Amino acid sequence: MAAETVTGDVQPLKRSNSQDFIPPYMSELLVVLLGNSWSERSSAGNLLLGETKFNTEEEPDFVTVREQIKEKEIVLINTPDLLNPTISEDKLRERVELCVRLSDPGPHVFLLVLQPEDFTEEHRVRICRVLELFSDQSFDRSLVLISASREESSFENNLSFRDLIRECRYRYLFQKNLERSELLTRLSQILKENSREDLSGDGSEDSGLTMKPTLSDDEFQQERIQKEKENLRRKHLEDLKQIREQIELTEKQLKEKDECIHREQELRKKEESQKQEWRRKAEAAENKLQSEREQKVNAERKLELITKEMKKEREEDEKRRKKEESQKQEWKRKVEAAENKLRSEREQRENAERKLELTRREMKKEMNWQRDAWDKERKEIYERMLQESREVLEEERTRNRKLLEELYRKRKKWMYALFGLLFVIFSSLFYLFLSGGLT
Repeated sequence: MAAETVTGDVQPLKRSNSQDFIPPYMSELLVVLLGNSWSERSSAGNLLLGETKFNTEEEPDFVTVREQIKEKEIVLINTPDLLNPTISEDKLRERVELCVRLSDPGPHVFLLVLQPEDFTEEHRVRICRVLELFSDQSFDRSLVLISASREESSFENNLSFRDLIRECRYRYLFQKNLERSELLTRLSQILKENSREDLSGDGSEDSGLTMKPTLSDDEFQQERIQKEKENLRRKHLEDLKQIREQIELTEKQLKEKDECIHREQELRKKEESQKQEWRRKAEAAENKLQSEREQKVNAERKLELITKEMKKEREEDEKRRKKEESQKQEWKRKVEAAENKLRSEREQRENAERKLELTRREMKKEMNWQRDAWDKERKEIYERMLQESREVLEEERTRNRKLLEELYRKRKKWMYALFGLLFVIFSSLFYLFLSGGLT
């Protein structure tokens, strides 16, 4: 069973039998199918009839199908593509008048078969124009049937489609897994809400097609003005709610940006502590190198003392040179070996000192590069976030200013209309009073 989304003033419906959806005082239900696709309108009509009556291949003219249910009759009119933007105004009026004649005394319900994925503002304006040609209260009798098979929430991102649903008093259903009884129940609700009148054309060129009320003209005009004021008030409340939601979203985004900056600062502190640890390690390495240098100096001093002692011994043993020649040569080899070893150690120390100096330079260069990179990145992030915040605030100010201007303009327009209407009513009463006094 379809999961019906209920919003606004549309309340959950109870199931009813298909033969109970037409009020007892009505013998037939007249439904006009409107939409961009002939095949999808035909599919919706077949769903409403409970069997295949409409051909899915597009036809150039109106197609009317009648189906008997118990003692009642459903009349479906599948219109040609009235929403085609290439149709001229005169041709559109002609087709609407023909549709009104086919649905005499006037259609009870307009079933708008639409797809939110391809719906644009141009489509919404076209639909509004067609419904206004039928009557200025056609939206009270309209039901939007969403024929696309995607997620039910996909239309929420389409502002034009949401505006159309709001103009249709939030009456909409999803065709996916929709049962016939649910569709008939919703049509029954629309009939009960608009059970006093039918839609019909009066042939007026300026006002298009208007509604024939069974009430008196004054009572009907007062009720119409009251309903329009209520709809305008509800629309303004919804607009204010959207503005509040957008402001809350902006505040949430700013809060997230502040948290991002805070995390960046924490990361910066960690990097500073890591750099300090590197400095401590470098100082420890330098202290160790200094200690090694001192040990080398001490070793050189000891070697110098040994050399002096050996020289002294050679002078003392000069007389015994011949006898101890072999011993002297042995000592000479030992000294040469010690000198070679000392030279080798000296070269190793020099190499170690050069490597340490290179390592220190590379570490210093890397630390400078990382600091410059972090400073540059932080500056770019801050400037980008600041620019985004300014753009968001500027957009909010512009949108709020436009909404307030639109509210003042509409309020002024309706006040003029109300004063004009009251003036006409009082003038009429005054004229009747004078007429009655003269007679």
